[in-house]
Amino acid sequence: PSRMLKCWKDVPGYNLFVREKWNTFQVEDWGGYVLKEKLKMMNAALKDWHKMHVQNVPSRIETLKDQLSLLDQRGEEVDLSGEELAELHGVTADLHSLSHLQASISWQQSRSLWLKEGDANSKYFHSVLASCSRRNAISVIHVEGASLEDVAPIRQAVFSHFASHFKSSTEERPRVDNLQFKRLTYVEGSSLTKPFTETEVKSAVWDCDSYKSPGPDGINFSFIKDFWAELRGDVMCFISDFHRNGKLAKGINSTFIALIPKIDSPQRLNDFRPISLVGSLYKILAKVLANRLRFVIGSVISESQTAFVKNSQILDGILIANEVVDEARKSKKELMLFKVDFEKAYDSVDWGYLDKVMERMSFPTLWRKWIKECVGTATASVLVNGSPTAEFPLERGLRQGDPLSPILFLLAAEGHNVLMEAMVRRNLFTGFRVGVSDSLSVSHLQFADDTLLLGEKSWANVRALRAVLVLFESLSGLKVNFHKSMLVGVNIRDSWLDEASSALCCRVGKTPFLYLGLPIGGDSRRLVFWEPVLARLKNRLSGWKSRFLSFGGRLVLLKSVLTSLPVYALSFFKAPSGIISSIESILIKFFWGGCEDFRKIAWVNWKTICLRKEYGGLGVRRLREFNLALLGKWCWRMLVDREGMWFRVLAARYGVEGGRLRVGGRHGSMWWREIASIREGDEGSGGSWFGDHVVRRVGDGSDTLFWTDPWLGETPFRERFGRLFDLAETKQCTVAELSSLGWGIDGEAWVWRRPLRAWEEELLRECQILLSNISLQAQSPDRWQW
Repeated sequence: PSRMLKCWKDVPGYNLFVREKWNTFQVEDWGGYVLKEKLKMMNAALKDWHKMHVQNVPSRIETLKDQLSLLDQRGEEVDLSGEELAELHGVTADLHSLSHLQASISWQQSRSLWLKEGDANSKYFHSVLASCSRRNAISVIHVEGASLEDVAPIRQAVFSHFASHFKSSTEERPRVDNLQFKRLTYVEGSSLTKPFTETEVKSAVWDCDSYKSPGPDGINFSFIKDFWAELRGDVMCFISDFHRNGKLAKGINSTFIALIPKIDSPQRLNDFRPISLVGSLYKILAKVLANRLRFVIGSVISESQTAFVKNSQILDGILIANEVVDEARKSKKELMLFKVDFEKAYDSVDWGYLDKVMERMSFPTLWRKWIKECVGTATASVLVNGSPTAEFPLERGLRQGDPLSPILFLLAAEGHNVLMEAMVRRNLFTGFRVGVSDSLSVSHLQFADDTLLLGEKSWANVRALRAVLVLFESLSGLKVNFHKSMLVGVNIRDSWLDEASSALCCRVGKTPFLYLGLPIGGDSRRLVFWEPVLARLKNRLSGWKSRFLSFGGRLVLLKSVLTSLPVYALSFFKAPSGIISSIESILIKFFWGGCEDFRKIAWVNWKTICLRKEYGGLGVRRLREFNLALLGKWCWRMLVDREGMWFRVLAARYGVEGGRLRVGGRHGSMWWREIASIREGDEGSGGSWFGDHVVRRVGDGSDTLFWTDPWLGETPFRERFGRLFDLAETKQCTVAELSSLGWGIDGEAWVWRRPLRAWEEELLRECQILLSNISLQAQSPDRWQW
């Protein structure tokens, strides 16, 4: 497939050629077809231009090197003439220019996006290219017991497999008419179908990566951004025409399917993950639609779904699952967890089911028509060793690589949430209750297709969860791999788990087990807990050729990739000092050019390297401080997001006092004790760095607690006037409530358990002096500020 190169922009005359050529194209038809044909003609013109100006760069470089060598030899023998000196300067300039082009081409082909284009490490680029080629090449495939090694049989097998894989089922599916989905309001529905604006279209274009692998049209987004002034009118005509008629011209919705190996040395077609490379025009449209859908998706998606929904994070589900397991262990309650494995979830979604779900959610008819066109007109070719197979139509599934797919999948997965909620509501499934007095039931968690069912130990629950999953499969087409799914028990006998797993046809697991990539029910204080993180670092390093990289290249790689690998785990768990040291040891060896087998001399102390550049360091993250900062984000979320399910689980388990979650003592989970120590400013968590930087900005005072929030200065009134707080009858009153009663000398705000003594009266006068200059702002919300 053709591909636009970044280095073209460095060739003199390129911009002028494109602009002049574009203005010569004349195509008559409606917007989508016109733009598609113009881009097709431009691609052909650029191929010819490439052959003339860029092709055969390596051979041209060698020719220039030979000329330069001859001139250098002559210069050593005699003085060069004026013409020869001019030739020497010209050859040197041309060689520099072509070398820059070659480095840019190598950078783009190697996809080393973390490294700045122009790094002269061609050996590194070539080693990456060779490694990628070896990994992605399909030399042999096992199909139905036979080994295929020739190109033609492999291509035919790949074509047949995926054409069949994306073929729709002929079975009639149950209707969703009786399921109680959440619904969009009229205003939300209208926001989806209003006319498209140039601002949102341009924003969608600039949100796309400039140099990611293009689709069948060969156009990358760098080209569209660079020549937006020329393309803008045609792009807006295409988008406006789609708004009016809801149709896509033939070819716009074509797709390349790239096969990404899921394992080393894949032998079967199921060992590859199909990733779709959609065309640039379709991607612009899909991005615009996805951005609109993202604004309203929270209104129709259950709070148990934490993927791609505003104010939800992937770690929310991990927090809830870990707290539930810890609660079960410490309360000696029986807990049953079922980790669901969906078979190729995105590829299996039934389009008719998706449309009916949107209808039940009150999506406008025009919107549903647009989605039908985007999803239902797609065709695909599979890339086999870089060459596309014949094209075939897609009849089901959502393409991984389509900007719309992740959000549309949430709509499809919502059917499972609705079924589970109905089961719980009718007492057919009993979730696990967290807390005692204000307990909260947790029955299921989802992040896209990653699903975890939680409940009390009972045969009724076993039958109910199987019934829900089988019914959901018949509705949506999402098939459950029961033999890959896992049943886990806490405080449940192994014999019962074995019987239940036999009934479910699944395997039995134990804690800790992985959910969303992190352990559930593990002990983060143990070194064995962190072995997967260390192994991931070492595995990533084993695939790199550090000996080919300069210090600058290794530094950029270390800062942008290596220190980012453990971030996910460090965002939730506090790493022991030994693990921090182990990770930093791996980073140090890599930075100084060593490896697992040998190490080189470290010429500068690691603490110095981690200093900011203005203090003589290189700005590498200090992992301990970074770990604490990531955990501190949870303290911040507890201040600004108290509506989420994750917070309500913590509140049910630990209770709320003075507007804050109680610490929990020994009954709290290890995770919560670590977070609370940061909030409370314990020395083991870096001191009071969090509390020292958080203040409450009061507006109307209706959401700020007078005694316990730090709303006037950095110290709460509870600490500043502790004696008055102890004597106050109302300790949970807001600033607005006390202000309305009057907190002056004759005000009614002060209600005490007993009359104040003289020195206590003096404290009250001091407090009233502080309050005398406070004026609240009506209808202005209170907020936390860092």
